[in-house]
Amino acid sequence: MIPAIAVLGEPWAGLEWQGPGPAMGGLSWVSCDNELYSAITEEGAPVIAKVPRPHTQLIGHAASRIAALTAAGRVGIAPAVLAADPATGVVVQEALGLQLGTLLRIGRPGALAAYARARATFRTLDVVLEHRDVFEDLETLREELERRSIHRPSEATPVYDQLDRMREAVANGPEAAPAWGSGEVSNVLIGASGEVSLVGGELSGLSDPLSDVGLILAELAPFVADEDEVMTLAWGDSNPGALGRARLYGVADDIRASYLSLLAHDADPDSPAEFIGYLGSRLRRAVATVARPDFERWISDAGKGWK
Repeated sequence: MIPAIAVLGEPWAGLEWQGPGPAMGGLSWVSCDNELYSAITEEGAPVIAKVPRPHTQLIGHAASRIAALTAAGRVGIAPAVLAADPATGVVVQEALGLQLGTLLRIGRPGALAAYARARATFRTLDVVLEHRDVFEDLETLREELERRSIHRPSEATPVYDQLDRMREAVANGPEAAPAWGSGEVSNVLIGASGEVSLVGGELSGLSDPLSDVGLILAELAPFVADEDEVMTLAWGDSNPGALGRARLYGVADDIRASYLSLLAHDADPDSPAEFIGYLGSRLRRAVATVARPDFERWISDAGKGWK
């Protein structure tokens, strides 16, 4: 019996759970927010249990995340939720047998478009979620870093110096909508024929919808498709104001990911997940993005509309 899963009661507590599965912090944050366990139900169906790691308590309420997973599962864009405990965040979902998302796999015919549609569908759902703002998250996480006497890597100082400008630039935007939030390509499962299913959702919430688009854009352009193609698939067009907002949100999310890497490592420095391995890649991307000649244009365009 896995004590964390036992809170769900039967039949889940009595299954023969295997795990936890491997976690790879340096490889797209794979399984780094949750310990993953697998089992077969009495009916012969494969299921996955997700047990949140301690650092996830810093980035949202379990009940809101469960609401997001449940809503997405009901419309078929994520694995169905079979059981959940709002107090601890432990969730059991169906196992779909799809492959972990990678930049190569999401390049399969139809997969990128299907992924963009799934994210867009989530933004239309009628679901009660907590408010989510990446800049508010940055404040919360920065305070926690200071409380633990953890220093931010100095190589990202050019980005830290721009955070206030970025926040001001996106201050007045579209009406908040449900946003999936988890931008890593590993937070999508992909089938051989390009079908997709969303996983993760730890950063879901009611947000500026262009913050959700920004996470997709930062992760996939230009590695899977060019900026205009990704933006058009994710948002419907490549309006300069929308692009500016999305790009700024993508940079802020890179810094949020770096803070979470530091805090996860501090909580469990000997974890085989190697949380700190993700830090460098996200910081390098943020620094490189802020150094682009487009950055000042994004700041200027972000407040000029989005359609």
